[in-house]
Amino acid sequence: LAGWHLEASGPVIQLCPRGHEIIGIRHNDLDRLPDLPPPPHDEQEQVDAFYEELQDAHKAWDSLLAKDESRLVIKLQPGETMVVANQRCMHG
Repeated sequence: LAGWHLEASGPVIQLCPRGHEIIGIRHNDLDRLPDLPPPPHDEQEQVDAFYEELQDAHKAWDSLLAKDESRLVIKLQPGETMVVANQRCMHG
């Protein structure tokens, strides 16, 4: 078989058990929300409102990530390597 199959689960925003500090954020542009079945007809307005709010939240999150102060750019030379603690920083 070729290709990848990756699977993980957990809260999108993880809070410290002893307080309300954010200690983790699960972010993946490729699968922000699973495919959901269509809602019953009488719930369509609620579902539309949910997706509008979700889209607004994604735009706000993307604007935070796009700010220069949120980025660290390291230019590597040929042959250099950089190791990233995947659970501690967002990378791309």
